[in-house]
Amino acid sequence: MKQISIVIPAYNEEKFIGKTIESIQSIHYPRDHFEIIVVSDGSTDQTNEIIKKIQGVRLIELPENVGRVKCRQKGAETALYPNILFIDSHAVVDPEILTILNRLDAEVVSGYILGTEKITPFETFYLSIRKIIFFKFYRNYNIPFYLTPDNFDSMPKGTTALYVTKERLFDAYAELSQANIDKYTSDDIKLLRAIVKQVPILVHPAVKITYYARTSFRASIKHLFERGPKFVDYYLDPSKRYFWLVIIFPLFVIFSTIAAMLLLPLLLPIKILTLVCMDVILTLLLARSLREFFTIFYMLPLCAAVFYAGVIMGIFVKLLRTKNIIASQS
Repeated sequence: MKQISIVIPAYNEEKFIGKTIESIQSIHYPRDHFEIIVVSDGSTDQTNEIIKKIQGVRLIELPENVGRVKCRQKGAETALYPNILFIDSHAVVDPEILTILNRLDAEVVSGYILGTEKITPFETFYLSIRKIIFFKFYRNYNIPFYLTPDNFDSMPKGTTALYVTKERLFDAYAELSQANIDKYTSDDIKLLRAIVKQVPILVHPAVKITYYARTSFRASIKHLFERGPKFVDYYLDPSKRYFWLVIIFPLFVIFSTIAAMLLLPLLLPIKILTLVCMDVILTLLLARSLREFFTIFYMLPLCAAVFYAGVIMGIFVKLLRTKNIIASQS
């Protein structure tokens, strides 16, 4: 039977961390075959105090916020067992998750997010986008598959629930150590990319979790904006599929629309009507029900504005970083 160290990175998660740990402590698996490690990434709220009151959890307190990659790595370095299961601090795990992982003959396994505990407007919009971008995945939603270098950029991926042997994990960390990791880095994607170079990642629907969506509008907006630079960090490359699909083409449409609205000698009501019609057409492409239509209709302009503001910032960050690297080498 596999021995597994469950590592949870946490930064200011006082609202969710208790529920996450409670679900892990309810796992149907011999208690002496798994441990729970929470790495507090410089938390400044009550996260640490909450964890200290829970028995059977090892807390590692980092003095400052270092980001998820280094946070997870610290937890893995202190883990007692040869297998690591990373769990997001916003997740509730299935009671059979370790039993399933024990049965699977795979060195790396990524789990399925069944959905969110509460369906927010943001989650409704995100899901509609994912179903368009990852249509191959949703066409065969309940079928396990392997993530490989060939399909890496066309399939959904993440580290919300990621099982990996220490050997594969530390080989990936050795590769990432050569990269410039900061708050704008697409850390999750680069970690998975480094792993998949070594061995395929099994994505299995039986390894399942439920995700706690952000309940604060402000937190959701902040998270969406921060995803822009991270998306650019990995996908700002003409050889990658989403460079054209998600970066270049949408930015072209956005700037062309802004230019047309400013320069064309049209009455303001006509300009507004044109924008509304564009929103309706895009919403019709994304929505699968009347409820979704009304949600996506008002979320689409908001999310597009916030995300692509982050993308534009990410492009400038990427260019500045490249310029600094060239300058340091000359």
